[in-house]
Amino acid sequence: MIEIKRRPEADTSQFTDATPPLLQRIYASRGISCEAELERGAKGLLGYNQLFGIQPAVDLLVSALAEQRRIIVVGDFDADGAPVLPCRCWRCVCWAAVTWIIWCPTVLMTVMV
Repeated sequence: MIEIKRRPEADTSQFTDATPPLLQRIYASRGISCEAELERGAKGLLGYNQLFGIQPAVDLLVSALAEQRRIIVVGDFDADGAPVLPCRCWRCVCWAAVTWIIWCPTVLMTVMV
């Protein structure tokens, strides 16, 4: 039998009204207690050379581009646009065989970009 455990409500008292209540609860549940702890810029991102498997991925893409093979990019369903950006860039360099798939727990959509 599945047991649902409710977590205690996170403390959002240190957030200002500039942050919507839903985001306050999400941030607080992830251990962020105020806006000052949020990193909204790119400086907190890993450098490309620190990404696991980056060299084999680049080798695979270079090979696929040279051979004009079809690729499929699978992205998550959020609003950051991260999966579609490289697809659009690849289309700009005449790599037409790019398909972007958005993964959502209830829906799987294929988008030609």
